[in-house]
This record gives sequence, structure tokens and C-alpha cells, in this order.
Amino acid sequence: MPYDGLVMAAVTRELNELILGGRIDRVHQPSESTLILSIYRHPGKFRLFLSAHAQHARVHLTGQARSNPPVPPLFCLILRKHLEGGRIRAIRQRGLERVLEIGVDTYDELGAPAAKTLYCEVMGKHSNLILVDDGANLIVDGIRRYSHALSRYREVLPGRPYVPPPIQAKLEPGAGEEEFIAACLARPLETPLAALLQQVVNGLSQLTARELVHRAGLSPETALDSCGGFELRSLWETARRLGLDVEAGRYAPGLKIDREGRPCDYAAVALTHCPSSPAGPAMNDVVDGFYQNREDQDFLDKEKTFLRRVVAKAREKTLQKITRAGDDPDRGDTYRLYGELLTANLFRLTKGETAVVLEDYHGGQAREVPLDPSLTPAENAQRYFRLYTRLRGAARTARAVREAAAAEKDYLEGVENALSDAAGRADLEEVRSELARQGYLREGPQSTPRTGGAPQPLELKSADGVAIWIGRNNLQNDHLTMHLAAPNDIWLHARGFPGAHVVIRAAGRPVPDSTLQEAARLAAGFSRGRNDSLVPVDYTRIKYVKKPRGAKPGMVIYEREKTIQAAPKRPGDNP
Repeated sequence: MPYDGLVMAAVTRELNELILGGRIDRVHQPSESTLILSIYRHPGKFRLFLSAHAQHARVHLTGQARSNPPVPPLFCLILRKHLEGGRIRAIRQRGLERVLEIGVDTYDELGAPAAKTLYCEVMGKHSNLILVDDGANLIVDGIRRYSHALSRYREVLPGRPYVPPPIQAKLEPGAGEEEFIAACLARPLETPLAALLQQVVNGLSQLTARELVHRAGLSPETALDSCGGFELRSLWETARRLGLDVEAGRYAPGLKIDREGRPCDYAAVALTHCPSSPAGPAMNDVVDGFYQNREDQDFLDKEKTFLRRVVAKAREKTLQKITRAGDDPDRGDTYRLYGELLTANLFRLTKGETAVVLEDYHGGQAREVPLDPSLTPAENAQRYFRLYTRLRGAARTARAVREAAAAEKDYLEGVENALSDAAGRADLEEVRSELARQGYLREGPQSTPRTGGAPQPLELKSADGVAIWIGRNNLQNDHLTMHLAAPNDIWLHARGFPGAHVVIRAAGRPVPDSTLQEAARLAAGFSRGRNDSLVPVDYTRIKYVKKPRGAKPGMVIYEREKTIQAAPKRPGDNP
């Protein structure tokens, strides 16, 4: 995991500078595996985030507020009882082990001074947060309790002695050369060098180990069997320099960047072996920002998946409506013709006949007309006229159903396009709010909280310096087209595709052709046709764009448009 011993060492150094001596004002437990300590130390307040999550355990200061359950969990109540009002007297790390000790001076139930320690053990699936009474070294409680039935090494139960996690048999980065080389040669010869460093040197994540191997001028995949004395000495010298930096408190947090330009890992050292960016001087800020970004991305992925299921279900129902409506009944005109032919030939017909052949005066051909023998010829004619009237009404209803369902299908495709373009929580909140208003989604306790305020379209500048606004969902489209844009601004939309409303803020001035082309490419890029080579894009003045009464969000009609062909483009794409 990226939160290695070096990261904890950097975090610990900063915590000692910022919150040592601070008072614990409040304890919160947002989830079953996380705590937040609100700490006051002049001249400010801090939030200390502690997590025993199986994959994302960590300790760091955070600037993010988190929602808390209505009823605090038991562990939270215990910490409030023992820690609130106490002062932090010590913040220690055992070597480069991922165990942080937060010592607190507080008072017991009788008001006598008492010393407690909150142990933050970052150990993957064995991570834990344990409160210990220092006087008797007894566990007050742990966020995860377990007995010898789960662990033969120790128990984490109230009243049991606190037993620290076993120390890993690894060397510190500043170990001597002979000791380092001997430890390396004791490993299997097929071990790659990055894995070798992780196994021999304490406090290294895989990313940090690969960086050290790279600094030694070697390949992380090179096996130990391919190394001689020179290579092993180079590794030792690199590890020793790291040890000197740790002793001096010199850290250079770095972020690894993936192919999409997003942070995907972090370390307490500058990264030179992979695409990366300097993360800033504060390790706490780096860790907080990294996990907040990951939480945001996880939320976006989960929310998009949920909303896509809602839209897909609605589309399926819409397609069923179209199928059930069927085609226009084609027998209506036939029944009308039967009635007309019977009416024109009543003088030739008698009651009791089951069929009669009559000349079709429209086409000049003979037609056999079935008859009900229990009815008179006139009653048979009236029966066919009634059938014609009934089928004509059914056809009209079916046509209306199909047209409404087709419009709904187009609308839902626009929502799907908006989900693809959603870049953050606010965009998804707007899509969710829109679906709820249209009756596709019931808002409830699990709904995304609304941030409030008007929808905010994306604002860009063309190469000519002209403002271009882009609506990335239907609410933004409506707000942009109906409220923000001026009558003489240029409005663009991909023809035949659901997508963004794009507005060029003309401000009464002529729009350069290059800006019009750029805006058209953006309109194509923010449409369902974004993967086509060329997309037809309509443009006109805002004053010629109208929203029909009762139309769904994002639906407009327009006139006096012109059409140009544009290659789709997104912000950040090459020209």
C-alpha cells in the first residue's frame, strides 16, 4: 500500500510541529473504521483523520468535513469519555514501523490525572485503532475487537494487556554495508530488486522501492542473481542516502500520474522513474488530497453507474411503449370502404347474405365484402363505419404514444450523454435532481446532497479570446440558453444528436470564423456523435431558439439555422 513507513515518518514529523500540545475538543467516528479528532492548538483548529480500513488505513490531517451517523458508535463514545479535553503530550513512531502512538494527558472519572495512548496500527487487513491506559498498559477498547480465536499472537479486548504488533525483521535505511549485503544475499536469487529492497529495508512501499532501484541506476525487474558487488553496493548507497534524509527530516512528497493525468500513487520521496508531479512540501496535504481525490472518483463512478441503471431502465420501458403501440392499423380504410360500398348498393342487397361481391368504384375492381346474415344491409354498413371510427381513434392514440415515447427516448439519450460528460459531484447532482423532477428517480435519504445555486455551464475562451459557454447536462443547457445568453449570442447544437448547448458570447460584435469553427467542434465533442469524424452542427441566434411549453429539460426548437460540418473536439485535445 502507498502509505508506507516513510510516509508515516513524514506525517509524524509534521504532526509534531502542528498539533503537539493541542487539546482534543471532539471525537467523531464517520464510519466503522475511521475516526476524526478535532484538535485545537493556538492559533488554529485541526482535524486528525485516523483510519483502520483494510485497504486504505492511514493517519493524516484533513481539511475535509465528513458526515457523521446520527447515533455515535460505542468506540466513539468511549474515546469521547477518555480523550475529549485531553492534551496531546507525544506523537511517536516506532522506527519506520507503521504504528503511530498518540499520547494524551487527560483525567479519569474522579478527576485525577491519567495518561492514555491511542495506537494507530496501519497494517493492511490487520489495521486497528486501540486506546490503552498507560498506567496499567491495559486496553480500554479497540475499533476492531478480536480474541485468540482469530489471532494466536494477541487479543484486542477491553481489559487485556496491550501487545504491540510484531516488529518486522528488516533493516533501517541507514544500516551498514556488510549487514545490508548479507541480508540481500539471504533472499532467493530470483527475487527482483524492487521486491528485494521491500523485503530487506523497513518502511518502503513498492513505489518507493522501485524509485530507489532506479536511483541506483538499475532496473526494478532485474533479479538478484544478475547482481554483483557493484550493483549491491549501489543499492546500499541509495538506501543509506535515504536513511540520512530520514534522520534529517528531509522529505520530498511526490505523486505518480497515470495515463489520464490523474494521481494514482504517492510517496514521501521525489519520483524520477515514472510520470509524476511534485506534490508539495506537506505530506499531510498530499495524503489528504490523494484520498479525497480517490473518494471523489469512487463516488463519481458509483453514482454514474447507479444513474445509468436508472436511465437504462427508463429507456427499456420507453421502448416497450413503442413496441406495444405497434404500427398504424391498416384495416381502418378497408372498413370505411366496405361501409361506403354497402351504402351505395343497398338496393341490390337483402338480409341473410354472408358475403357479397361489389365493384370498387375507386379502383374499378370487384371486392368481396363479408356480411353478418343477422343484420340488414344498412346495419352491416353502419357496423363497418363504427369499426372504421374505432380503429381511426386507436391509430391516432397509437401514433401519439409512439411520438411521445420517441421524444422520451431522445431525452433519455441526452441524459446518458450528460452522464458521460459529468466531471464532478455538482454535475452529477444536477443530473440526479433532473431525473427526480421528471419522475424517474425518487429522492430519499441516500440521495446526493444538493450544493445549491444555479447550474454552472463550462466557460472557455476561444483562440480569438471570445467567451464560449457549454452546457454539460439538460439543467445547464436550459439555464444557459434561456437565462444566461443574450438575444444576439450565437447558439450551436449538434444536429441529430443529444448533446450540449454551446453559446458564443458575441456581445453585439461579429464572431470570427475561427471562433465559430472552434465552438462547432466543441458542440460536436460534447454530443453523442463525439466519436464520429465529422458531425453536422446547427447554429443560429439565441433569439431564434425557443422552449415549447411543457417540454422536458434541454428540449428546444429553433429556426433560421445554418449548418456546418465539424470534427469533434474536447477541451485539452490537440488542435
